[in-house]
Amino acid sequence: MKETRQGKGNEINVSILSIPGANLDHFVPFRRREITSDNDLQLKGLSVDQCASRCLTEATFDCQSFDYCFEIGECTLTPLHPDVHSNSVKPHTMCDMYSRKYNTQGISSIFVFY
Repeated sequence: MKETRQGKGNEINVSILSIPGANLDHFVPFRRREITSDNDLQLKGLSVDQCASRCLTEATFDCQSFDYCFEIGECTLTPLHPDVHSNSVKPHTMCDMYSRKYNTQGISSIFVFY
């Protein structure tokens, strides 16, 4: 599968691997909302679960949430978390926002071991 990766005016095609599993379990969905920043990364041609997987494994920045537009299959990763950047959350008629889940100690629900 190919995806179109856009960020800061550049567009690159890269190959991705589907990661099976419940990637969306690590996120809280917010219908008809979006969160935006200047450092967003737009990806096209992914399912919502693949978008969640990319947010969990993004290496260029600490992805805290993503927007997914089902009608056009667009995924936008962002380093902003709505709990910290609530003024960046806006209504959107076509997209849903997904924010990373954290436990009461502020630790992400996923652990990455290197």
